[in-house]
Amino acid sequence: MKLTESLQWAYHTDTKWVQTIFRLLLGANLLFAGISHLTFNRLEFVAQVPSWVPLSKDPVVVLWALWSTGA
Repeated sequence: MKLTESLQWAYHTDTKWVQTIFRLLLGANLLFAGISHLTFNRLEFVAQVPSWVPLSKDPVVVLWALWSTGA
């Protein structure tokens, strides 16, 4: 079964191959963002949290990473 046919079955809609490619790219981008929040770019993301956020900066970065990966 082709990927486009699989997505058509899952979403009950006709998807074009361009849409499939961009969905996969978006998913890969969000996964990369979430992993980088938790690992090698953590300090850079902590530095971007505004001081007016009522939580400590590190948990904000972890929560954002979980949100971006869809966990």
